[in-house]
Amino acid sequence: MVNILGYSLVLSSDGNIYELGGTTVFRLAPDGQQTTLYDFTASDPNGSGLSLIQGATGDLLGTSAGGPRCLDPVWVCGVVFRLGLFDVAEAPDLSIRSFKTPRRVAVGATVTLTASTANFGTASATPSDTTFWLSSTGSLAGAQLLAVDAVGAIPAGQSVTHSTTVALPPVAPGRYDFIALADGANVVHETYEANNASRQQLVIGPDLTIREIFPPGPGLSIDPPQPTSTAPTDVSIHTANIGGDVVGPSTTNLYASPRPRLDANAVLLGTIVNVPMKPGEHNQVVVAVTLPAGSYYLVAVADVNGAIEEADEDNNQRALFVTVQ
Repeated sequence: MVNILGYSLVLSSDGNIYELGGTTVFRLAPDGQQTTLYDFTASDPNGSGLSLIQGATGDLLGTSAGGPRCLDPVWVCGVVFRLGLFDVAEAPDLSIRSFKTPRRVAVGATVTLTASTANFGTASATPSDTTFWLSSTGSLAGAQLLAVDAVGAIPAGQSVTHSTTVALPPVAPGRYDFIALADGANVVHETYEANNASRQQLVIGPDLTIREIFPPGPGLSIDPPQPTSTAPTDVSIHTANIGGDVVGPSTTNLYASPRPRLDANAVLLGTIVNVPMKPGEHNQVVVAVTLPAGSYYLVAVADVNGAIEEADEDNNQRALFVTVQ
């Protein structure tokens, strides 16, 4: 890099000279043709170029006192930038075309993940790795690496489908995401680097709720539909396991409550001890109760004593508004 009268000059490996003059990056071809590549002056007309070098990957790296948010009249501010030296019109663009995963699994389960890594660009992509992650945040921040799949060169417009089988780490029951990331090591220069990831939601462990699974239904109903306080009412309750693991015996309680949730004013009407349930099973019990007169909510609460560690602890209640004559 040479600095001449405020201009940073770089003789690049591609035979061109690149210069940062003021806040504008230029390319000077061997035939003398000059091309403006980027201009930082739009947001700061008083900014100035500071430095320009060529990195090990061939990209231009530099700093400029122009750029967005450079509004302070006293302090010098600006941007650090990387400018890729490849023809955007003829470059690969890797992404995950499809990503197939299980949706509900047991803690520590062994699973098969299938991804299709595609090249949506206009040039062939060199060999790369597609990485698979388990995330509790929905992003790669803090995610656990599950597997690395080597992917060969992918011609423009083509894709490669590949599968890997992994044992999940022993995480607590909860809601997670599988993430597949094309070019996981970031070795391929692409036209667009922000479309490399695909995400699929995952439930790990059991999950109790009040619901009819098959046929689908609300999981809480009464018969007759217009109850009276002078005769028993049949209250039908379906406690379901919508998670990915077997659940042992659990307790469901039925309450009369002034609110559509269990609170301190709720009155216990009945208790159900559920049998163990596999994923996708529900346990139906009909409780005959003589309901008190008035308008209020019937509230059924699965795992009322919190004995089961579940993937979701916030979906255990179901309410039904009733008026009892």
